[in-house]
Amino acid sequence: MAMPEPWERQRDENGKLEPIKAFEYFTEYLTMDKPRSMRVLCERLGKKDGYIRQLHAYSSTWNWVERAEAYDEHIILKKRLRKEKFYDELVESELPNLRKRLEYYNKNMNDIETDMTTKPTSKAHAYDKNSKAHSTTLNEILLMIGKPTEIKETSLEADIESDNKIDLENRVEVDITSDEFMESELEYMRKMIEEK
Repeated sequence: MAMPEPWERQRDENGKLEPIKAFEYFTEYLTMDKPRSMRVLCERLGKKDGYIRQLHAYSSTWNWVERAEAYDEHIILKKRLRKEKFYDELVESELPNLRKRLEYYNKNMNDIETDMTTKPTSKAHAYDKNSKAHSTTLNEILLMIGKPTEIKETSLEADIESDNKIDLENRVEVDITSDEFMESELEYMRKMIEEK
């Protein structure tokens, strides 16, 4: 015969079954907001204040506090398992869709790259939008599989800060909407893709 769960009706060491009234009150005790209290239970049951002593006796004899804690842990575990199951199902159903999106953006970037009829500025804008969508999708995949989406390195950050100090006397202004600028940016992006 299997042992009952702590929140189910119990037997004592002599095999005597927990009285139905005690178990009924214990079940009511389980449904109470925490912290549970015999005074509140007494009020919920519609009993007079003197009945608290009887409730304490039931609680002590049948280990209500420990059983209620076991029940609380059981509920927390069930909720966690439900969340994990939902998460696993979500990952399983969404990862293929995210992979397809990545493939689509990769193809778009290749198409942009080889398109010789579109103006460089239009190509740069299209490439930029696809790159951002690609990056967003990649971050979604990394988050879904529990990987970080950022690489942080303090020494690198310090180097970047020193490299980014602006020399106001020797600055050069560039028209980022010009075809010349866009062509040079596309060429730079091509080289980066080829290096990968």
